[in-house]
Amino acid sequence: MPFNIPKSSGTFGFEPIIAPGTLIRTTPYGVSSSEGFIAAGDVVVNSSIPGGAFAIIRGVTAAAGVFSSAIVGVASHCMLSDQGSTAASYNNLTSAFLLVYDDPAVQYMVSDMGTSASGLLLTSQVGQGVNVLTTGPLGSTGPFQSGSLNGRSNQCISGGSTAVGALPFKLMGLHPIDAATSSGVGRKWIVAPNVWLAVPGFTAVTT
Repeated sequence: MPFNIPKSSGTFGFEPIIAPGTLIRTTPYGVSSSEGFIAAGDVVVNSSIPGGAFAIIRGVTAAAGVFSSAIVGVASHCMLSDQGSTAASYNNLTSAFLLVYDDPAVQYMVSDMGTSASGLLLTSQVGQGVNVLTTGPLGSTGPFQSGSLNGRSNQCISGGSTAVGALPFKLMGLHPIDAATSSGVGRKWIVAPNVWLAVPGFTAVTT
C-alpha cells in the first residue's frame, strides 16, 4: 500500500487488515442528499434523518474534532457532497449509496496523532480504548484530494483510555511496519471495533 510507510506522518484514515484471498463484508447504506463529502477510510455513524425501513448514515463530526461514540463502520470509498438520496431503492444500487465496512470482526490499520502530547500513543496503552480524531493529526490540512473521487481520509486515533467500553476502537498493538520506529512520527497501529452498531436501526442515533 503506498501509504503504509514507516516513520511517515501521513494519514489515510482506517484501512481494513485482511489475509490474502479473504473477502471482507461491505453493506450499502443510504446517505442524505444534504450530506457533505465522505472520504474513503472515514468513520460513519447513524443519522437522525429518517430512511423508512433502512438506516441512513453520515460522516462523523464532533466538538474539537474528537469523536468518542458508537459507530456503524468505515467508508470503503468516497462519496461526493450532496450525492446521496434517502429515496433511492436498494433494488437498484446506485451512487446514492455508500458501501461500508461494517463487519465487527475486521481490524484496521490507522495512524495516531503523531507529535501531539495528547494524541501520541504508547505501547503501554495497548488494550485501551481510543477516540477518532476527525480533524486529523497535528498539521493536517484535511482529507487527501478532498472533494474528488480519489478522496482519502485524514482521520486518525488519539487518547487512550482504560474506559474501553465508552470509546469506538480498542488499541490492539503497533502495526509490524512501525514496530521498531520511535514515537512522535504518526505511527501505524492496529485497532479493533469496540463500540460498534452491528445492527443498524436498532440503536440510538447520533444527530
